[in-house]
Amino acid sequence: MNCPEETIWIELSLGTHDTETATALRDHADNCTTCAARKTAADHEHDLLNTWHRTVIAEHQSQQPIDALNGQSMTNIRLADAARTSQPWRQPLTLLAPAACIAIVAFLAFGTSRSIAFADVQKALANAKSVVCRFRANVDANQSDGDLPYSILTISPTHGVRQDHYVDGEKSGTTFTPRIGPIISTTPTDTYVITRQDAADDASPSRPMAWLNDLRTIAANNVSDATDDTIDNQPALRFDVTTLGGTLWVAPDTLLPIRYVTGPKAVHRHARSTIYDQFDWNPNIPDDHFATPNLDDAHHTIQPSFDLDGFIDSLRFFATQTGGTFPASLNCDAVDTEMSKLTDYFGPFTEDGTYKARTQQASMYLGTTCLFFKKLEQTDANPEYHGHNVNTATPDALLMTWKNEDGTRTEVNADLSVTVIDD
Repeated sequence: MNCPEETIWIELSLGTHDTETATALRDHADNCTTCAARKTAADHEHDLLNTWHRTVIAEHQSQQPIDALNGQSMTNIRLADAARTSQPWRQPLTLLAPAACIAIVAFLAFGTSRSIAFADVQKALANAKSVVCRFRANVDANQSDGDLPYSILTISPTHGVRQDHYVDGEKSGTTFTPRIGPIISTTPTDTYVITRQDAADDASPSRPMAWLNDLRTIAANNVSDATDDTIDNQPALRFDVTTLGGTLWVAPDTLLPIRYVTGPKAVHRHARSTIYDQFDWNPNIPDDHFATPNLDDAHHTIQPSFDLDGFIDSLRFFATQTGGTFPASLNCDAVDTEMSKLTDYFGPFTEDGTYKARTQQASMYLGTTCLFFKKLEQTDANPEYHGHNVNTATPDALLMTWKNEDGTRTEVNADLSVTVIDD
């Protein structure tokens, strides 16, 4: 079955289809997230319509027109004047023609934002199975679209997330974040691969779709009421997601995002915003779109984890490549100086990607050591590092020490053994 028009779902909510057709439509909605969202919206508006008509019947008995949407008198509203002079509005729901019901529901569903709650948007997001969209970070209000680097996100519940990165309109790389396994980044020619092994902090596998998970799970009462708006030249419902610092525009028919902006004050194109747009919901994504290069064939590098284990691995790498010495300083400004000590590891420049991969690898290890040290400084751990006069020839010599939050102290010796002692 092809996806039916919105009015078909309205008719289904009104019970105008025969049993066989109704069953086929419900089966289709069970397997199509777009139509499931349309069916949910139609059912919601049908409930509202019933409430409206019960109020009309009560008005018929009391001769006092009431606005069922706001719970207020409509005496001074033009619609109320029509209600007092037009006999069809005095009749019960059962006397209204189905076509009239459909017109009323369509007006309610797509002509006003007051009937759509953010919880309805969250239902549509929960039913969405896959999405492709554009992602732009650190957007400055003075930049035009042509100046902005961007990524195309492809999110699949089966495979994970693929990010294709572009700079000046040219593809600069691809990052694969699978549901299970390491994060892999490649160059356009696959000359080398970066494998990010850590699953915490900024390398979290959930990060590329954290924005989507946040929208799905945020408490609906932390989101503003919907307002009618226009975005990207199309009608939309706007929600201000203040606790996430964002503004969300959704399509009135599917209730799925058209544009999502996060940033200071959560306004569109505000300085340093992050923008998600150009959404394609529930596309058919071929499996090979998530195929990664064969790591056995590529010149690849390993991103150490940004924790104690990654720090020790990085120091061990440096000592192995320099005959047992350690970086003289872990200050991030000294990375270039320490890199110059690894020329034997880099070897001569080659066109096959080996040289580039090795320089990238060394940079990652040294970057890990300085970032780990900097984090200790920022948390008042008072780290002390003695790499300038300690090497692996004196395995028991103290290489580094710092204070822990629980009052203990961590010591790392030149043989890279780690001991935690009472301070």
